[in-house]
Amino acid sequence: MILFILGHMVICIIVAVLLKLDIVKTREHLMPFVILVPYVGALLLLVEQWLQKRKIYSTRETGYEKLEVDDIRFKKIVLPVSEENSDVIPLEEAMEMNGSETRRSLIMDILRGKPEDYVSVLESASLSSDTELSHYATTSMIAIQTNYESKLGELEVRMKEIRGLDDIAPAKEVDIDEFEKSVNEKENTVELVTKNVDMPSKGYIKLLDEYITIIDKYMASGLISGAIYEIYQEKFDDALVEMLGYIKDNKRYWLMFVTNRIEAGRLKSMDKLLELIRSSWPDDEKCYMAYMAYAHKTSNDELAREIIETVEEKDIYLSKAGKAWYNFWKGEYENPF
Repeated sequence: MILFILGHMVICIIVAVLLKLDIVKTREHLMPFVILVPYVGALLLLVEQWLQKRKIYSTRETGYEKLEVDDIRFKKIVLPVSEENSDVIPLEEAMEMNGSETRRSLIMDILRGKPEDYVSVLESASLSSDTELSHYATTSMIAIQTNYESKLGELEVRMKEIRGLDDIAPAKEVDIDEFEKSVNEKENTVELVTKNVDMPSKGYIKLLDEYITIIDKYMASGLISGAIYEIYQEKFDDALVEMLGYIKDNKRYWLMFVTNRIEAGRLKSMDKLLELIRSSWPDDEKCYMAYMAYAHKTSNDELAREIIETVEEKDIYLSKAGKAWYNFWKGEYENPF
């Protein structure tokens, strides 16, 4: 009996040392069995370690409802600094590494942060042959989509309630003539208009702005396509028409509005509207990007070349994205047809 107890104590000490040295990793709830159930507990621990080595045992399963889904394009991974390599690499490149443990670690880092910023990476990971990695990625994408739709649904209900209480009748279409008048008069931007509809409260305007921002991010996320995308495209258009009924002259909303309509192929009065936008904000690269999208949509090569020439002549400041856009279209139209 004494030898039996001594043998069990030796096993417990060995397990404790292995855990301390991080050689053995196990669940916390398995340790009481190792300590309180002589030999059988240790045998369970051995079986667990064998299953881990065979990679058919998972220490944790994450449900999408527990993920935090609350503007970054690349996540940087710190590496040892040396003469041979730089100190960071893009997440997209790191995910191409062969080590499954590394990929799983990166995915978990994404899930703990802002997974909605890495939809393209998650989509790629969801197609992985690594079933655990694919599960985490797919679950996260479901969580992101659920979160977007939940937020948008809540905002729609709240705005509908306020419209009912305040008897608000949103505009059916944007008033281009009113916009042209504001451009000609050179009035201040973000001026409120009360001619066509009753002006709602600032709280309602804030809700509408939040709705526009979220639906814009949702559409740009890559999570939706086809008929579902078209439905949200219509919702986005309706929200922007309503906002532009209250706001007289706001670059952000106008650029969203024309970009969405050009993509949808709704081009009525678009040439006049784009010219007004360019006249109102002649130094903003996004105005020329929207104009180029229109030229491409209508297959107007002459207009496209004119836009490139205008950007060059006026020396429009271009961001990194703007330079990439300019170089692409410059390559398309640099030679006469």
